[in-house]
Amino acid sequence: MKLQAKLALLILGVLTLTALTSGVILVYLERRAAETTFEKMGLALANTVLSSLENDMMERTREHLKKTLATTGQSQNLTRLAVLNPRGTVAASSHESEVGLIKNDPMITTVVDSGSSLVRYDSTAAQRELYVLVPVFQKPQCQGCHASNQTVLGVIEVGINAAPLETQTRYHGVLLLAFILATSLLAA
Repeated sequence: MKLQAKLALLILGVLTLTALTSGVILVYLERRAAETTFEKMGLALANTVLSSLENDMMERTREHLKKTLATTGQSQNLTRLAVLNPRGTVAASSHESEVGLIKNDPMITTVVDSGSSLVRYDSTAAQRELYVLVPVFQKPQCQGCHASNQTVLGVIEVGINAAPLETQTRYHGVLLLAFILATSLLAA
C-alpha cells in the first residue's frame, strides 16, 4: 500500500474517531439538558400541587386536593402524586389505596430534615422514573391546626415516567451514530 493511501486512511480514521467522540459528547450534553428540563417540569408540578395544598388547607377544603390529585394522577406519564406527613404517612395520593400507608423512604426524612427539595431518578421499577420531593413549610396561618414548633409539615412527592426521555435520547444517539458512519463511508 502506498504512503499516500496509508495517509488518507489515517486521516479518515482520525476524522471518524473525532466525529464519534464529538457525537458521544453531544449526546451526553443533550441528555443532561433534557434531564434538566424534565426535572424543572417535575419541580413546577410539585410546586403547583404545593400551592393547591396550601390554598385548600387555608380554606379547609381537603376534597378539592383529593380531586386534584386524582385527576392529575390520571396522566399516562405521571406515576405518583402524593402528600406525606413528616413521618412518611401518605395523607393524600393519586392512588387512593395508598392513603394511610407509611412509606419508609429515607429521602422523605432527608427533605423534612434539610427543608430542601430533592430530585432523584429511580431505576428499580420496570421503568426509569423521576421523583421530585418538595417540603411543605409551616406558615403563620398553619398554626391554627399545626404545632408551631414544626418547620416542615410534610412532603409533596411527584413521580414521572422517564421512559419517553430515555427513548428520545437513544433515538438521537442512534441517528447521530448513523450519520457519522454514513459520512465516514462517503468520505472513504
